[in-house]
Amino acid sequence: KSLLKRLRLRTAPEFGAMKAPRAAFGVVLALVAAPQCSAVTPVQKVLELLQQMVATAKDAKKEEVVQWTAYKQWCTDAEGQRQTSVKEANLQIESLKADVQKFDAEVTRLEEEIKGHQDDLVTFEKTRKDAAVQRKNESDVYAVTHQDYSESVKAIDSALRTLKDQNYKREQAPAMLQGVKRALPPRALAAFLAEAPSALALLSGAAPPGEANAYEFQSVDIVQMLEELKDKFRDQVTALEKEEMERRHAYERLVQDTASQTAAAENEIQKKSKGAAENKQSSADASAQLVTVTSIRDADQKFLDDLDTTCNSKSTDFDARQKLRGEEIQALEKAIETISTDVAAKAEKHLPALAQSRRSLVQLRGGPSDDASHRRTAVAYLQNMAGKLESSVLATVASQLAATAGDPFEKVKKLIQQLIDRLKAEAAEEAQHKQWCDQELGANLQTRTTKTQEVEGYHSKIEKLETDIGLLKRDIAELSKGVAQLQSDMGSQTKLRAEEKAENENTIADAAGAQVAIVGAIKTLKDFYGTAAGATALAQQPAAPPIFDAPYKGQQAQSGNVIAFLEVIHSDFARLEQETSAAEQAAQSEYDTQMADARSDLEAKQADITAKTRDQGQKEVDLETARNDLDLAQSELDAALAYYDKLRPSCVGADPSDTSGSTERVKRREEEIASL
Repeated sequence: KSLLKRLRLRTAPEFGAMKAPRAAFGVVLALVAAPQCSAVTPVQKVLELLQQMVATAKDAKKEEVVQWTAYKQWCTDAEGQRQTSVKEANLQIESLKADVQKFDAEVTRLEEEIKGHQDDLVTFEKTRKDAAVQRKNESDVYAVTHQDYSESVKAIDSALRTLKDQNYKREQAPAMLQGVKRALPPRALAAFLAEAPSALALLSGAAPPGEANAYEFQSVDIVQMLEELKDKFRDQVTALEKEEMERRHAYERLVQDTASQTAAAENEIQKKSKGAAENKQSSADASAQLVTVTSIRDADQKFLDDLDTTCNSKSTDFDARQKLRGEEIQALEKAIETISTDVAAKAEKHLPALAQSRRSLVQLRGGPSDDASHRRTAVAYLQNMAGKLESSVLATVASQLAATAGDPFEKVKKLIQQLIDRLKAEAAEEAQHKQWCDQELGANLQTRTTKTQEVEGYHSKIEKLETDIGLLKRDIAELSKGVAQLQSDMGSQTKLRAEEKAENENTIADAAGAQVAIVGAIKTLKDFYGTAAGATALAQQPAAPPIFDAPYKGQQAQSGNVIAFLEVIHSDFARLEQETSAAEQAAQSEYDTQMADARSDLEAKQADITAKTRDQGQKEVDLETARNDLDLAQSELDAALAYYDKLRPSCVGADPSDTSGSTERVKRREEEIASL
């Protein structure tokens, strides 16, 4: 009794929760079978219920295995996808971190170099200012010294004219020398006294011993010393002018070099500042992308952790449920065995009278005259349920039941059992087919998802490679244009330098030849007029008509002017030669510097062209490989899509994304089985 009580407690909710069609159909069977009812003991009824519970438990256990298999496959597929995503994200994060470090290191290097160039600019500016101050001091010293020398030359010229004008008999030569003393500046007077110490007494006003007060011109030696002194001062003026020109050219070269170095440093600062800004922007972009990728990776990792926890929990629950269901089946089977062995025999021995009395009571309540009524009631119920459920099976049972004569119970029972078996077989077959469809569709979904991601990745890679190749081609074209322009400029500069050099060499040769000619002319004039100055006086002649009474000494005054002019012209030609030589040296130095810079720039551009060409070739190879990989991935994706289209007709309702049709069909089948 306690066992039966426990069984009733365990099965009561299930049977109490039966749908109305199943309970009503039980009433119909009771009505149909009531007139022909045989003796059914409570023990047999309990065994029947226990067997139904065993069958239900086994079916539920199998369905749960199928459900867990599909869920486990989903866990595996989802875990594989997320693990792949996390792995790819980690690789991308490492790459982005490396890019950020590279960009930051490049920014640091460029900023340090920019600071070095700025320090160079300060040094260049200080050098230029110091050179300007030094140049001004040198120019001031030169101006004072040149003026002193020039005034000395003019003073000596004036003294020479004074001495030459005194070339006649007169009294008191010291007075004449005192005039020369007053005419000479201190520097010229000191030089003159150094050259002619004997003149010191004359300049002091004392007459030479033994000489009379009357004085004839005897200053030829002094004139000659003054002329030599003048030549010496002129040489000093020329040397001073040459030294000044060299210093001026040196200063101009320094200023030019400083300007070139300043321009180069400013150009480097501008170029490297632009590079630093670009690297900073690239670092910021990579950092932003790093944050995004890290966020996505963290979300994927969290989903993966949650998925692992959930799937493990479901696995534990599945094992526990399977164990519990197995124990339930074992308990039910043990109960059946116990009741069949220990209870059934005793029930047959002690309960037949009760069964007979119940059969008699049933027979008393209804007789053969009620068979048609029972059948009509059962047929009406079956037809009503067939209309509600739209079940052709129930309609067939109702028609066959209506057409059956005599005792229809056995045939109806057999027919219903056959229908139930067939429906269960269909349900099992459909469940097996659904499991296969779930597996195939899951694998196909994984393939389609993976291949779609690969195709999209290859499209992005190809687009990036095509963009990079286009940029490289543009850069190579611009660099090639720059190389051609640079080579053209170098050729033009070389041609201009050659023409300028030829012109300077001609100028230097002309100046040197002119100096030689002028020196010869000056020598000729000096020799002639020096000789003419020593011409003797005419001898005393008898009275004669008026004629020149003084010796002709040539155009001494004019010759002095001509010689002075020739000396100035000689100095100009000497200065022209020096300036042209210095200009040629400066131009050649500037040309060499420009050519060195141009060759350096040309080599850098050609090296950049070579590197970019090599990079372009590699990217073109990568592009071809990516296109081949894209074709392969696209063909695999097309094959997966074609297989999916092939699966859809046979797996309608098995697709996890569309379960309404399958659920409705299973529900209707279960209701139909319950009704039967």
